[in-house]
Amino acid sequence: MKSYNTHSISFLNTTLRYALVLVFLLYYGCCVFSTHVHIDGARFVAHAHPYSSPDHQHTTADFCHLRLLNLFTVMVPLGVGMRFFAVLIGWLHVCVVEACGGSWHHTLALLRAPPAV
Repeated sequence: MKSYNTHSISFLNTTLRYALVLVFLLYYGCCVFSTHVHIDGARFVAHAHPYSSPDHQHTTADFCHLRLLNLFTVMVPLGVGMRFFAVLIGWLHVCVVEACGGSWHHTLALLRAPPAV
C-alpha cells in the first residue's frame, strides 16, 4: 500500500487554494475591465476578452460560440443544483418513511389534502 506524505499533500492543497483564488480574480478583472458590446443584426451581444481593440469584429460563428458557452455556464450549475435537489428530496422521503413506521401506504396518506367538513 502506498503512503503519502501529509506535508506534501497539505502544501498542494494550499497551493491549489491560492491558485484558484488567483484564477478567479483574473477572470473577474477581465469581465469587469474588458466587457464590450457588439451589434449583430437586431441583437446586442455583450462579452469580455482582454485583447479588445476599438475596431475589432466577430463573425456570426463567434457569436454562436459565445451563445453556446453562455448556455453551458448556465446549464451545468442548473443541472448540478437539480441533482442536489433530487437527492435531498429522496433523503427527505426516506426520513418520512422511517418516521411513519416504514410503510409506503402511510407516507401516501401524508400527501393528500385534509378532509372537508
